[in-house]
Amino acid sequence: MPLQNEAGEVIGGLSIVHDITERKRMEDERINSKLTQQKAILNAILDTQEAERKRISEALHNGLGQLLYATKLQLGDMHPEKPLEKELQTSIDNLLNEAIKETRQLSFELMPSILRDFGLEAAIEEICKRVSSSKIQLQCEVLGLKDRLDEILETAIFRICQELLNNIIKHSQATEASIQLLNQKTKIVLRVEDNGIGFDPEKLDRTGLGLSSIRNRLQLIDGTLDIESEPGQGSLFTIKINKNKLK
Repeated sequence: MPLQNEAGEVIGGLSIVHDITERKRMEDERINSKLTQQKAILNAILDTQEAERKRISEALHNGLGQLLYATKLQLGDMHPEKPLEKELQTSIDNLLNEAIKETRQLSFELMPSILRDFGLEAAIEEICKRVSSSKIQLQCEVLGLKDRLDEILETAIFRICQELLNNIIKHSQATEASIQLLNQKTKIVLRVEDNGIGFDPEKLDRTGLGLSSIRNRLQLIDGTLDIESEPGQGSLFTIKINKNKLK
């Protein structure tokens, strides 16, 4: 539709503006559709991973764990007479105790029942107890989490905590670390900090930290990851999740 001035001269039209607006709308729809498809695929992958973790966890707990415990009980029924035999029995019993402990730990890491039964706060407190040792002291603080979160969100945050703690233990050489989870009105903030050797965030791909799984989960829940670190100065990972985008 042409536009004319008072003299009847054509000075422009609306068709170009309309075409540009329509093309932009179509392009936005195409991008949003692609993002939706990518999220659906990622969600399916993560659901499959969680289902497999659960299957293996149950197999460890109900299968291998029970078998080891039954072996320990039968070993206790033996009454060796010779000192060497008694020593051997004690040694085997100690090995079985370690195997049972390791099996329970693996089962917890794969699929902690405490997360399903009691929620994220209890699960984070439990992982802090399990990780803390003579080599590293771990402090945990959870604020504002009176009610349960969505199952997908709880699982994502717990897995992110696991991944970051594993990186701290394997790579940071830290003696102290902390987890702080804040459930605020419009967002959830997770901070994981350590006093380790630190690294250059610009060279992150070469550190072997492997944060791709964290970024994948954050993509699914519209979260962001900020990393503050430098060699010799420890590290701070800050995750922010906009709760309004989850509705």
